[in-house]
Amino acid sequence: MKKSAWFCSMLLLAIGAAQGWQTVLSSHERDLIAEGITIDPQSGDLYVSSILRRKIVRVNSRGWQDFIGSGQDGFMGGVGLHVDARHRILWACSGNIMGARYRTGIFAYDLQRKKLWKRFLLPSGPEPRFFNDLAIAADGSVYITDTMGHCLWKWDRSAAEPVKLSLGDLPYPNGIALAADPRFLFVATRQGLKRVDLTGQRTELLAMPAGPDHSMGLDGIAWYRGSIVAVQNGVADKAQCRIVRYHLATDGRSVSRVETIDTGNPAFDIPTTLTVDGDRLYVLANSQLDNLDQERLVIRAPERLKPTVILVYRLGDGAG
Repeated sequence: MKKSAWFCSMLLLAIGAAQGWQTVLSSHERDLIAEGITIDPQSGDLYVSSILRRKIVRVNSRGWQDFIGSGQDGFMGGVGLHVDARHRILWACSGNIMGARYRTGIFAYDLQRKKLWKRFLLPSGPEPRFFNDLAIAADGSVYITDTMGHCLWKWDRSAAEPVKLSLGDLPYPNGIALAADPRFLFVATRQGLKRVDLTGQRTELLAMPAGPDHSMGLDGIAWYRGSIVAVQNGVADKAQCRIVRYHLATDGRSVSRVETIDTGNPAFDIPTTLTVDGDRLYVLANSQLDNLDQERLVIRAPERLKPTVILVYRLGDGAG
């Protein structure tokens, strides 16, 4: 490790120790342009998706190693991903925006064999579609956000392909999380956090408490003990990206309190997604998306690239 990189790493650790977070691992590849992160609760392995390198990386005590190689099985830019721990499947969303044409797909990999299990691709074309993130139910069903299509899809474990759900208005859905009650999903949209009633096939915007805190500009979200933890990166000042926890009222239809877990972190460079394991929160801190030309898939300023950083936080009851 170069001296400057070592110094930056030590500085981050020192700051983190004082502020309640720490660096878990940083990648040796600076040009991953990583977007998605998830954890396998059985092994403790983290999985990170790469937009530029079109692959998925497994992160553990042995370091960062390719789980699938670049472009393997037709994998495109990697975005949201999630582990079905019970069935030992890694699900991942993938896609590219190529000028006036869109490509997107959903990939499922057998974790033990590192082999493709299922794949669904929408036809490449001018119609805006983009599978962005997903959540997995206890029975193995997968719910997927189609950001450009303003809708959700569902893929039953036994089905050959997913189906689009009729849920009404979902403007630019992004992050998605299942509540403890399997009847409800929570989705980050351009309008803010919405709750989806799967039994009644309807959606409603969560009411927010008075004040400046709101739920717009969210990317990845996760369920944690009656609350939604989220990355808020859709802000005018990128230095003000933050990790937020929305404590829900008992009826699950409104937010009683907004708690900022972290903001202005020196490691942040457009944080995107997060994953929860027990009381630990893992956040992909620096996607470096502003340094990527997403149409041509080239780095604008290679000299500005830094190692991808994962931060970990200890979650609590939030009463403090």
